[in-house]
Amino acid sequence: MTSTKRKRIKLGDVYVIPLPDGGFAFGRRFKDASIAIYLLNR
Repeated sequence: MTSTKRKRIKLGDVYVIPLPDGGFAFGRRFKDASIAIYLLNR
């Protein structure tokens, strides 16, 4: 059995969210437990 290690998202980190249409959105975590999602149009 192969185990995968999850990476913890820290405050201020920007991370990639793959979208079903092959594009990407980007997210950022803030101190007040909210996140911002940035969608880039092709």
